[in-house]
Amino acid sequence: MTQQQHTRARPDGGLMITQETVVGIVMRKLQVYGRETAQRDFEALDSVLSDLPGWAATKKAVEDIFFRDNQQKRQESVERDMELTRMLQYGFMSMSQMFQKGDSHPVGNHTEGSRKPDISDEHICRCLEQLMAEEWRPGKPLFCQQSHWQAVFRILSDFGKFADDDFDGFDSWVLRVVPAQLRLLYSKQSVKNISQTLFNKQFDKWTYDSQLMKKRTPYDRMEQIARRFKELLEGRD
Repeated sequence: MTQQQHTRARPDGGLMITQETVVGIVMRKLQVYGRETAQRDFEALDSVLSDLPGWAATKKAVEDIFFRDNQQKRQESVERDMELTRMLQYGFMSMSQMFQKGDSHPVGNHTEGSRKPDISDEHICRCLEQLMAEEWRPGKPLFCQQSHWQAVFRILSDFGKFADDDFDGFDSWVLRVVPAQLRLLYSKQSVKNISQTLFNKQFDKWTYDSQLMKKRTPYDRMEQIARRFKELLEGRD
């Protein structure tokens, strides 16, 4: 008789069970009820049957099932991320072809005399990538904190892409358009905190206020980020 078919009795001497039976029950629960329920029910069973001869082998077999299920879920997650990346890349390529044909995607509407250049999402992402590659000091990146996304929001708001309080719209846009590697530091709440700072004003109205910011350096850094982002969007490299 193989180990998988080895019978063992419950403490009351009544029901005879096998490793195959336990494994089958666990797999069924995984399929129908999910990992959390299956694992909880097996832990309850383990607390009752752990002293039976051969139970260690059964427990190992079930743990292997949970491990394989977890690995499969991870692989599925990786595949979904890869598919999303391919979709984004395809979208950018399609947009690039569209713009090469002379079409445009405006950031917002502006009156004559204060017109800003029409800017595509693709162009904004290229500017973000270049911005995040620039240095504040030798060896120190210019863009390196969650709060620095406030400068991005401020400039795009000034360009008319978002209203001054449209944090939900900005958040949706970032998660939908900006590549994952460019938004590692992104936090919606950090951007919303701009309403409590002097950076809530239009960029051309920013001035350092020692009452609001004790140190000048954070202001200068944020000002440079906003200015460079604006220059890049306008094509002034």
